[in-house]
Amino acid sequence: MNKPQVQSDALRLAEKNIKVVDNYLNPDETVVGFGYGGSESLTLFLQKPGSKKFVRKVLSERLITPKWGRSGSDVMLPPCQKAKSQTQYLMTLPDSVKPFFPKVLNTTEREQKLTEDNETTVYEYIYDMDFIPGIEVSQFVRKYQPSKEIVAALYYIIFRLLNEKIHSHRRREPLGSTLEQSYFKKIEARLALSQNTAPKTFGNDLLKSEEIMINGKRMRNVPHLLRELRNNPAYQDILEPKFHSLVMGDTNTENIKIGNIEPLLREYQISL
Repeated sequence: MNKPQVQSDALRLAEKNIKVVDNYLNPDETVVGFGYGGSESLTLFLQKPGSKKFVRKVLSERLITPKWGRSGSDVMLPPCQKAKSQTQYLMTLPDSVKPFFPKVLNTTEREQKLTEDNETTVYEYIYDMDFIPGIEVSQFVRKYQPSKEIVAALYYIIFRLLNEKIHSHRRREPLGSTLEQSYFKKIEARLALSQNTAPKTFGNDLLKSEEIMINGKRMRNVPHLLRELRNNPAYQDILEPKFHSLVMGDTNTENIKIGNIEPLLREYQISL
């Protein structure tokens, strides 16, 4: 089996002791591949006799590099609890929206001892989903290098689908301003979490300076930008959502698949 070129921390830690993977398999299941990332999860592609390939995501404190507090909340929400929230999100989607998302097949929540003679326990959250075939949008662009017009058309279709099929559900007007709680403070909290996890990488020179150099160009840094956004009513009027709705939490194109690329390849004469 070919190993992925990019591996998650969970996969690297599991590969140091391949028997770790056996802890998450049933006797009739075979590993047919690994996922690259997945929010700090060990992502397994599995198959068993007479069934289609499916996905198992394993969130385990033994496989997570940073030390998360189990009682964390908001941006400090530990990966296991975050995964639990994600499965609840998927299982409570409106019926008309569910076909656009993976289906949760089952979930397991447990604590396990690290070794038989060690009292240390780890918390784990495991869930299975159906496997969605196709190619990720970002992978399609990277592999076939379509024109900028095709890429723009793909984004247009994605945003139109989100607006019409997903963002149209559970709409409500916010009771008050949401920028500070939902955006500005979260940015600061995420940067603080990064600094606590990797202080040498995320030092004050990077996070606290007023300006930052990116590809040789001097840019305003986060503290400068947040101060301007907080102090300028015109910016806040533009940024403040007019309504809240059901959203797809992570709309990057590695989470969106194209089921059939042949019409694209044929229509725009992209060579295989």
